[in-house]
Amino acid sequence: MNATSASQTILVAEDEPMILELISLTLKDDGYTVLEAPDGKEALLMFNQLPAGRKIDLLLTDLMMPNMTGDELATEVTRLFPETKILFCTAYPESLPICSKMSQRGFPFLQKPVSMSVLKHKVRDVLGGLS
Repeated sequence: MNATSASQTILVAEDEPMILELISLTLKDDGYTVLEAPDGKEALLMFNQLPAGRKIDLLLTDLMMPNMTGDELATEVTRLFPETKILFCTAYPESLPICSKMSQRGFPFLQKPVSMSVLKHKVRDVLGGLS
């Protein structure tokens, strides 16, 4: 854990409970405050219900989820909370049109399955920390 991670909050939106738990535990072990959402709608609700003065530094979202896709969630979060960084973690290849669209918009991707060391490195990189 470092001083930077201890002050940063990450919202993980993932519809697979085991993956959500593994990612959350890994990021908590790295010192981040982690919020969990089982889908995009719940994640957006969490953003909208943040107490005054609190922010989410990073949205780590699966691309394909029920109720609201990661693409739709990222679009809303970018519009409402432009300071929040976005990182997609998806099992779909970057060659799919939706993945290409996100890449063209400048959103970074992690390809599932992903090792937890690669995940931690990418999160630090996206948040502007040491890699």
